[in-house]
Amino acid sequence: MFDALCISQECFEKTQQVCMNDPYVSMELFNLGISMEKPNEDVPTDLTEEKTIELVKASNDYAFDLFKKEYISQL
Repeated sequence: MFDALCISQECFEKTQQVCMNDPYVSMELFNLGISMEKPNEDVPTDLTEEKTIELVKASNDYAFDLFKKEYISQL
């Protein structure tokens, strides 16, 4: 297929790496993965947009603190 498109394997791999490092591409792939799972659970009524944002921020803070503790302190 690459020969038919005149794309070298090296060019394809570099493009793939660039795309995978792009946060927008990563989020789109994440969203596609979620939509493919098609969760069948009802959303809790108390899960508002503000509560969702609060939970995501808390999760990110926890992950960042863990990353700093486990990896940055070892440098």
